[in-house]
Amino acid sequence: GFFGYFTAVALMDKLGRKLIQIQGFVAMAVIYAIVSAVMITSGKKVEGFLIPTSIAFAVYSLSFFFIDFGPNTTTFVLPAELYPTKYRTTGHGISAASGKLGAAITTYLFPTLLSTYGIKPILEALIVLSLIGALITVFFVKEPKLKSLEEVSEEEVEVKTTA
Repeated sequence: GFFGYFTAVALMDKLGRKLIQIQGFVAMAVIYAIVSAVMITSGKKVEGFLIPTSIAFAVYSLSFFFIDFGPNTTTFVLPAELYPTKYRTTGHGISAASGKLGAAITTYLFPTLLSTYGIKPILEALIVLSLIGALITVFFVKEPKLKSLEEVSEEEVEVKTTA
């Protein structure tokens, strides 16, 4: 995760937050699809891979780079920049709480899903969720790159002068 965060920070003003988030989601979906496609299962048990296990593990590990390069970084930055000033801290707090709630739910839900359905359906669900995240970003997220917070939130800035 360390390298994903630093890569995102280094490229954020060049590529933009929106593009980084989209790239992260799409890369995650592709990686989960590859791992799912090369996985050999017997019922709920993973029997092996169609490629060497070390390569499958490396590909899956790459997903952590893109999780941190994309959504893990941008979910901290975008809420801080997109909400209007009046609601920024509340909006950011709601965004942060939503992420933590999702993490808490999946911590308890995934083991049950894993024991009930096996890993392939979970990977397939993650593919779909990653693509949904990318589409939501494409259609509903504004790009704040190189804009002031007032420009992004489309706020009028009142300047008073004293003479």
